[in-house]
Amino acid sequence: MTALPSQAPSTVYYSNFWYSRFYRPLPYDFGGNQARDELTQHKFRLRLLSLFFDKIYIPRSHLLTFRHEIQGGIDRSVFEDRDFGFLFENGQILVSSLPGIDAKQDNERILARSSSTDRVIYPDDPSYIEMVPISDLYEIDSMLEAASNTISFPDYGRRISITNPSVSERFLEILKRSEIDGLPFFHENFISLVREEFDDEIFYKIWRETNSIYLTTGGVGQSGIIPFFNEEIESVNFRYEPHNLDRYLYSPASLYQFLSLFLSGTEMSRFIQNDIESVVGFIHKNQDYNALWRDFKSDFHRLVSNISHNTIPMQIGHVLEQPVINELFDMALNDRFRRGSKLLTSLIDDAEKISRAADVDGAGLVGVSLRAAARYGQGLMQAFSLRRRYPAISQLTNILKGHLRKDN
Repeated sequence: MTALPSQAPSTVYYSNFWYSRFYRPLPYDFGGNQARDELTQHKFRLRLLSLFFDKIYIPRSHLLTFRHEIQGGIDRSVFEDRDFGFLFENGQILVSSLPGIDAKQDNERILARSSSTDRVIYPDDPSYIEMVPISDLYEIDSMLEAASNTISFPDYGRRISITNPSVSERFLEILKRSEIDGLPFFHENFISLVREEFDDEIFYKIWRETNSIYLTTGGVGQSGIIPFFNEEIESVNFRYEPHNLDRYLYSPASLYQFLSLFLSGTEMSRFIQNDIESVVGFIHKNQDYNALWRDFKSDFHRLVSNISHNTIPMQIGHVLEQPVINELFDMALNDRFRRGSKLLTSLIDDAEKISRAADVDGAGLVGVSLRAAARYGQGLMQAFSLRRRYPAISQLTNILKGHLRKDN
C-alpha cells in the first residue's frame, strides 16, 4: 500500500452499475420489485457521495455491459431520475471514454465486443444507447487497465497456491482463456469462467477479492480517484487498499452514519427524500458556499485519515458494523481517540462475534445487529469540540440543517 495522500480524493469510483454485482445472490423475494429497489439504492448512494466528493466517476462499460437484461431497465430509470439529472447537469457525474475517441465512438467500441463473447449481454435498443450520458470528456485508458490486470490477477492466483494449490492452478488456467480479440484481459469472460469452474464457497471468495483488485487499480490516467469500499461485492482484505485509507468510511452507508451525528431523523429523511436541488443546490449556486463545501471535503478527508491511522493496527478490517463506524466517527470528531481504547476494543469484539455468527466474509453486515449500538449509543451526540478542529464540517452541516428545516 502507498502512503496516505495529503489531499482529499476529488473523485469517487462508483461501482454499483457494474455487471459483476449481479453475480451475487439477489436479496429479493419473488414478489419484490428489484428495479424499484435498485433505483432507490442508486439515488441514496449517489446523493450521499455527491456531498463528499467533487465528482462521481462511472466507467462507460458499466453502463453498456449487463449480466441480466433487467440491468438496462434499472439504468434507464436512473438516467430518467431527477437526482441523476441534477448531478449530471452540475458536472458531478463523469462517464469515461477511451483516450483519443469521443463518447459515441467509445459506445461503438464497447458494443462491438458482443460478437466476441456470449457470456454477457450488450444493449441493442438504440433509445437506451442514446440515453447513456455524454459528459465532458473524461479519459480513462481501459486498455491499460486490462493490461495491468494481466499482472495483478496472476499475482493473486499465485498467492492462492500457498494455501490451496489446486485452486491456484485452475485459477491461472482460467486467466489464459480470459481474453478476446484486441483485449488482453476480458473480465467478463474471466468471472463467468470462474463461476463455471468453482463451487459457491470458493467462487464467492475469488469473486470478492478480484472485484477489489479490479476496483482499486481502476482510473488509469486520472488522479484523485478512490473507490468507496463496496461491502456488497468486495473483500474486506482490500478495505485499506491502495492508500492505507479506510475506504469503508467513504461508503454511502458510512456517510449516512456520519451525517446522522449532525442531523435529526427528520432532517436525514428530508436529506434523502426531498428534491435534490432544495437539499444541496445551495453549494452550487453560491460561491461562498462552494468554497465552504471544498473545505468540508478537506476536513472530512482529514477525519478519515485520522481514523485510518488509528485503526489499521487494531485489525478492524473485518468489522463492518455501522454502530462501530458511528463510534469511530464520534471518537475522532471529539478528539478522544486512544489506540487500544477499552470502549473501541469492546465495540470491535462485539462486532467480530456478530460477524462470525453470521458466517459470511464480513460483507453485507450493515444493519445486521444493533447490539453494539444498544450498549454504546448513549452520549454520542455530545457538544462537539469539532468547531475548532473541523470548522468546515461544523459550518456546512449547520447550513445544511437550516435548508432541511425549511418547508419544501
